[in-house]
Amino acid sequence: MRRYSPSLVVLLFGLSGFLGLVYEVLWIRKLTLVFGATTLALATVLAAFFGGMAVGSYVFGRIASRVANGIRLYALLEVGVGAFALAFPALLEGVDRLEAAVFPVLSRHPALLHGGRLLMGLALLAAPTALMGGTLLALVRHFVRAGTGVGTRIGGLYAVNTLGGALGAFTAGYVLIERVGIDSSTFLAGTANLLLGAAAWGLGG
Repeated sequence: MRRYSPSLVVLLFGLSGFLGLVYEVLWIRKLTLVFGATTLALATVLAAFFGGMAVGSYVFGRIASRVANGIRLYALLEVGVGAFALAFPALLEGVDRLEAAVFPVLSRHPALLHGGRLLMGLALLAAPTALMGGTLLALVRHFVRAGTGVGTRIGGLYAVNTLGGALGAFTAGYVLIERVGIDSSTFLAGTANLLLGAAAWGLGG
């Protein structure tokens, strides 16, 4: 593996946090168009994010312990997130059609309607959130194998990712949606994720 500055990996993970919160804000807005401007859309995205990331941490944490190159695994996860983001508008359109098809029946039973919407939202967001959940474990595994400054590096990952997430939420809510629009913002974020993954792949070479 070629030599590189570990700070570059930490910086990429900060961008990952930024994009992750951009997606969260954008997907909440889009789901309100399908499910209505209720707390259900918010609850669905939050449940999917926390649940999906927990599952991803478990699954990809186990995978990370067996792979030789944690950065390359991280790169693949980021590319997967970006690819999903680019496909998200089309996938959401499919969910919208499904919701429209079952609404006449389920609308007579509010509990079933809300439950059905929740399941559709969770199914839609399960894959990308699981991929996001695996990114930290992939990089942690890399730094553990590198064996130098482990505590400092992992602490840096948490700090920079959290800061990036805060900036991402602010940027999406107050800048991107207003000036670019939700769909264009999703496209930009997805493209950025692909570039991030490509950069990480290069670092892991």
